[in-house]
Amino acid sequence: MREALECDFWGCDIDADSIDWLKTALSPTVHVFRNGELPPLELETESFDLIYAVSVVRHLTDSWSRWLLELHRILVPGGLLLATFIGPGAAPHVTDEPWVEDRIGMNVLRPGHSWDLGGPMVLHSPWWIRAHWGRAFDIVDLRLDGFGAHSPEGQGAVVMRKRVVELTPGELDEPELNEPRELASARANVDELAALREEYERLADVWRGEEGKVLGLQRRIDELETSLDEIARSHSWRVTAPLRALRHGLAGLRRESPPAPKRARDEDQRHA
Repeated sequence: MREALECDFWGCDIDADSIDWLKTALSPTVHVFRNGELPPLELETESFDLIYAVSVVRHLTDSWSRWLLELHRILVPGGLLLATFIGPGAAPHVTDEPWVEDRIGMNVLRPGHSWDLGGPMVLHSPWWIRAHWGRAFDIVDLRLDGFGAHSPEGQGAVVMRKRVVELTPGELDEPELNEPRELASARANVDELAALREEYERLADVWRGEEGKVLGLQRRIDELETSLDEIARSHSWRVTAPLRALRHGLAGLRRESPPAPKRARDEDQRHA
């Protein structure tokens, strides 16, 4: 809040509840708005000296290059971008696979995962960040872990200075020439998709089995309902209706009658 009193301070997020709280608690000192899942932002070009994105890029799969260039657009020439990422320090919190620097590159875990369940997770190797993000920014500092925690378990963080270049998302996506780790990284993503497909097929088999049980129960219920309808329409059911009513009435009287005194009950038992 102190910095927001000395400069023009903005914040945005896709979570509506967070933005509503910020509008109530911190506005108008801090300008806040909700953004969509894809750019652009409703902000002027070259209007920010500093941007930080904490726990953002770690969730971006197909849209990462569009977002990086959008932040590049709204930074002034020479402006700074600080972004956190999942490096070797934070990786054990999202995967049980060992950290293999040369194989990871940009490795997408849980693609298509619902935002309500945390969304997808993306691992980033420093060499990949330097190769791809470095096309739009000069890397000022890159640290593998420790961000947001007083231990090596925090996220990695990179500070980058905007380069005066014109790029497209496709140009950021392109593999780095003469970099054999790009192939290993691509294979890691293929393996992740194959594992996801295998899990999908397993769950589909389980669902088909459960669905078969449900359909079987539904058929049985339909058969019972048909039988009950036939009984209700039968001549014998209509004829015996008064007897059933009398039986229910007697049952009600028995429930309402007070219990006999204990001595009388004992006497009845002796006579019996």
